[in-house]
Formats: sequence, structure tokens, C-alpha cells
Amino acid sequence: MVASPKMSVTQHDYERYAAGMVQHTPGATPQFDSHTALGHLHSTCLDDTGITIRRWRQDDARRVRDLLDTDTDTLWIEQFHALHGPDQDGPDWRRTLVAVDSYNRLLGCASIAVNTLHSSRFPCAIDVHPRFRRRGLGAALLDAIKQARPDDLPLSTKVRTANTAAMGFLTKAGAATYARCLNVVIDPNDPAVMRWASRRHKAGSHSMNLQDKDPESLSKVFERQYMWIHQRWSPVGDLDLLTEVAAAEINAIDANASSGVWHDGEIVAVAFAFPVPNEPVLEIVAETTTERQPWGTEFLAEAVAATLRVTRRRNCLLRFDGHMSDPHLHPVLSALPWLRRDPLDLVEIP
Repeated sequence: MVASPKMSVTQHDYERYAAGMVQHTPGATPQFDSHTALGHLHSTCLDDTGITIRRWRQDDARRVRDLLDTDTDTLWIEQFHALHGPDQDGPDWRRTLVAVDSYNRLLGCASIAVNTLHSSRFPCAIDVHPRFRRRGLGAALLDAIKQARPDDLPLSTKVRTANTAAMGFLTKAGAATYARCLNVVIDPNDPAVMRWASRRHKAGSHSMNLQDKDPESLSKVFERQYMWIHQRWSPVGDLDLLTEVAAAEINAIDANASSGVWHDGEIVAVAFAFPVPNEPVLEIVAETTTERQPWGTEFLAEAVAATLRVTRRRNCLLRFDGHMSDPHLHPVLSALPWLRRDPLDLVEIP
């Protein structure tokens, strides 16, 4: 599953929470079944290969980075490769297995962890050294790590659709896509983009940036937006944790570049802008505040247009974090000229 990020919900981490880079809260600790096939596993040898799959040891930490390509996707490194580590119970439940040869050289690694915010899947990471790929080692690690699950919930991971090797691996494993992010990048200085942004998309509404808005009220807006966006395919399982996440996210936004749209005194759509470290890019999380908002696409277009007008002076690009299933954002982005896109699939493995 080699797919080739802040307490902020951008493509760096908006999906970080769906992926599982959040801690498990006390009181909901998975119990490892001692009768599971891996319950007492220390190591198992793959027939006639000299390769052993065993549990993580302390000295594996200094070698696991060697499994990555030099150009590995940053998203993969920060959201999935980072899952590898010693087995843990309690709040940070995790299981990790490694594959080594007869000289104890690290050839591959597989990890699963809990995800409290979205508890219907176990985030999973599998990395295999470049020289040992396409030999069945990834499949062997996947089979082994599946046995470490405390129950039969599916595993989950992410993959760029352009990564044909990873897509092929997942297809053979029986994986199914449950959401797709298009990762559309738009240049606010494109003349066609500015013509679109200069139009009024919904009369009777007004837009403004979030500079002077109360952070607590914006956190509530973020919670409502996040809840309904994920409800159909990855429902939120811990509302208290979502409240904590929302507060942290609002603290990280660029309020001047973020835009809200009000109608009849209520905020009906919002585009949150998040700075991306070390890049001239703003990550945009945009949708209506409720799923069945009348004129939702038009209201959201007003919010996106307002952010485009402000950021034109920034000399930066906008990268939209959203899903093809988002009922208002997808039509808005479809009407805009985009610079590029890099689709990312969220997949589950049974």
C-alpha cells in the first residue's frame, strides 16, 4: 500500500482524522484477543524464502525509513508510514509486524491502529523495500496484519490514482474505494477564474472574511460541516473529540483568506483556508454548513469566489480538499478552470 499533513484539517490532515492519525480515548480501548492467530506470535517463517515476519523490535525504528522511495508522497509519510512503531495498548492501540531476511535486514513493515474519530475502519500502512517489491511480500504482510485486528472491521488506507503499482496491489487485495478526493488546484490569478469570481452567484446573500468572527462560533460551524460531510461513508464516532479537533482547526485557519456567506442572518456556507507549511499554497476546506441547504451550490460559490478575490493578491495557489461526493463543492469546482488535480482514493480492505 505504498502510495507513491498539523492539527489542521487540510489535505495534509483534513483526512488525517479519517485516516486515523488521532489518539484513541480512554474507556474505548480495543481488547486484543489472545486466541487470535497472532495473539502469541513472536515470528513466523515464510516457506523456502528465508524471510521471517515478526513483531516490531526497538532497533527497527532506525531502519524503517529505508523502506521508502526518495520521492515518496508526503501525505503517505505523515499519515500512514508514521503508524509504524512498537505495539501499544490503551489510548494509542497499535500493532506492527516487520519482515526480515536471514541477516535480520528489514524488508517490509505493516501496521494497523485505532481511529477514535472514525471508528468503523482500522488505518493500515504497508511499506516494502524497493528491491523486494512484486514478490508477494506485501501480500504476506497484509495477510499477517489482518490477523492482529481485535475485530473484523475492515482496514483502510489512501492511494493516489496515478500510483498504478499501489492501485494494482489494492485491487488484488479486494480493496474498494469508499471516497475520492480530486485535489483540485486553482490559480486565483487566472483571468478565467477571476471572471468567474467577479460574478454574483446568489442574490440576497452577503460574504465576508472570518477575521473578526468569534472562534467558538466558528468551531461550531466546523463541527456541523465536518459531521454531515462524513456521515454517509465514515461517520464520526466521538463527538467530544470532534469538538477538540474543531477548536484546533479554527485556531489554525488564515481567517483573512477564509470566507463565509450569510443569508437571513445565518451562516450557510464557508470556505476555510489553511496555510501549507513551506509552500505558496492555501488548502481550502469548503462546503455548506448543512447538507440539505437550499441554494447550497450557489451559496458555496459565493464563499469560494470571495476567497478567490482575496487570495489573488497573495501570489499563491489554492488546493481544494474535498470529495466527489460533496454535493455542493463538486459542482462549484466543476465550473472553475483548474490548474491541475491529483486524485486520491480512500479505500477499505476486507
